[in-house]
Amino acid sequence: MKIQLKSTRAIYINLTPKEDNESSDDFSFDYEIDFPKESDSFLVAIKAIFKQLDYDLDVVYLAEFTTDSDLDEDFKKSKFPYVNAPAIAYPFFRSFVAHLLLNSGLKPIFLPSVNFENLYKKKFNPQEQSKPKSKSPKKS
Repeated sequence: MKIQLKSTRAIYINLTPKEDNESSDDFSFDYEIDFPKESDSFLVAIKAIFKQLDYDLDVVYLAEFTTDSDLDEDFKKSKFPYVNAPAIAYPFFRSFVAHLLLNSGLKPIFLPSVNFENLYKKKFNPQEQSKPKSKSPKKS
């Protein structure tokens, strides 16, 4: 199956400059996967909220992926849409945020790398996190 990033776009932006310069440096991040009725594509929606010293920023950013065949249930349950696809889309989101702030005359923030494998385990496989790690037997 060939998978291609078809498009990226911001669908919601709320950038609010602050007058009071109250001290804050907060970042929250989440993402969701959507499989529209069109069966050869899927969406990654990245949602982020930034609360900085001189502005607040709310962004919802979409990345649309297409394939050369219909998406079956095995693909929809696989890690690719939940781990690999967000990892492909995230650098575009990160660049968008930096350029938006820079072009707005505000100090850009450079977002850290994200481990989507760990996020996947926490978000979509919570039982995986709570399993006790098996210890290898000690040799005497």
